[in-house]
Amino acid sequence: MPIYEYQCSGCGHTFEKLQSLQERTAFCPTCGKEARKVMSSSVGYVMKETAHGGDRGARDPGSCCGQSSPCENPKRCCTK
Repeated sequence: MPIYEYQCSGCGHTFEKLQSLQERTAFCPTCGKEARKVMSSSVGYVMKETAHGGDRGARDPGSCCGQSSPCENPKRCCTK
C-alpha cells in the first residue's frame, strides 16, 4: 500500500497516511477536517512479508516480535 502526503484544508497540518488505492479521502488527525493530497517527491510502499521470504526476515518463523515462544494467533501478532 502506498503512503500519501496530505495537508489539512482547515488548520494546514501536513501528515502522511498509509492507505489503499481505493481510499480517496483522509481526515486531519489534529482537527478532523478533510485534507487534500499534496504532490510528493517520492512515494513509499509497505510490502507484506510472504511465507516464502527466505532469510530476509530475522525472526524465527515460529516466534513473533522477537518472542521466544510461538504466537497463538500469528496473523494478529504485533498489530495494535
